[in-house]
Amino acid sequence: MKIWNSYGSEHSANLVIIGTFKDTERAADAIRVLDRFSEVVPNQSPVAAGSYYSNEVLALLQECRVSLAPKEIEDFVYEHHWRQDGKRIVITTEESEYSALINTMLSRGAKVEVFSAHQHDTPYGRSTRNS
Repeated sequence: MKIWNSYGSEHSANLVIIGTFKDTERAADAIRVLDRFSEVVPNQSPVAAGSYYSNEVLALLQECRVSLAPKEIEDFVYEHHWRQDGKRIVITTEESEYSALINTMLSRGAKVEVFSAHQHDTPYGRSTRNS
């Protein structure tokens, strides 16, 4: 019998990303863009998402007026959860790949805050702090 013990950090980030916008309309526009990318990108082949822009992704980048590197496009394949809360977008994720999410919000004028819910008391994510 073999017993395998290992540690993987790819799903233990427990990150909270908050984008604060000047108004609810800009936040709603950023949600629309995030939703569009999460609809289109998972349907692309890994090569198209990871090393160059497919025609569909290139058209989407132009439509949404967002500048993302080819490697960042792959971020939309991972599991992230977002919701609008007035002028804010709150994203929670266990993933460590999230630069596309931040760049998308920055392109819409957001002030962005990123932190681990493991280390900070927050109504978002899973707090594991012992108070």
